[in-house]
Amino acid sequence: MDHVEPFLAAVAEDPTLYQWSGAPKDRAAAERYLHHAVHDPAAAAFALVRRADGVVVGSSRLSHADTWTPGRDHPEVCELGHTWLSASALRTGINREAKLLLLTQAFEGWRVERVRIVADARNARSRAAIEALGFTHDGVLRVERLGHDGLVRDTAFHSMLAAEWPAAKARIEASLAAHAAP
Repeated sequence: MDHVEPFLAAVAEDPTLYQWSGAPKDRAAAERYLHHAVHDPAAAAFALVRRADGVVVGSSRLSHADTWTPGRDHPEVCELGHTWLSASALRTGINREAKLLLLTQAFEGWRVERVRIVADARNARSRAAIEALGFTHDGVLRVERLGHDGLVRDTAFHSMLAAEWPAAKARIEASLAAHAAP
C-alpha cells in the first residue's frame, strides 16, 4: 500500500494516456488496485521503478495463472497484463525490460506453456507494442467486456508459446541493448 501516492503521481503526469487502461486515477482506485494486486493468489504484481531516480513509473503483473496437471506447483498458462506507464516512462525501454523479466519468470521460472496478453481492441499503441514483443495476434472477441471508459469493448487476444520464447527473448534483449547503446 506504500505505492498509492507514487502510482497517483505517475498517472498525474498525463491522465489522458489511460483512456483504455486500468491505471488508478484516484486514491480509492489506487487502494483497490493495489489490494487486488497484492491479495490475488494467482498473480505476481510489480511496481515499475525507474533505476536512475527510484521513481515509480507504472505497474505490470502476471495473473490468471492456471494449472491443469494435478500436483504441479507452478501454472501452465498465465496472463501478462495490468500494465500502464507514466508519460515519462514511454519509449524509454522500461516496458520492454519489465516484460523481459516477467516473461522470463513465466517461461523459465514457472515453465508455462503459454502466456496471454489482452488489450482493448481500440488501443492500437498497446497492440503494436504487444506484437513487437513477439506475441501472436490470436483474434478479437467482440463485445467481450466493459472497457475502462465505461463502454462495452472488443478485446484483442495475443499469445506467446514456450517454443516461441527463446526467439522472442533474443529480440527483446537485442532491442534493449540497441536502446541502451550511445
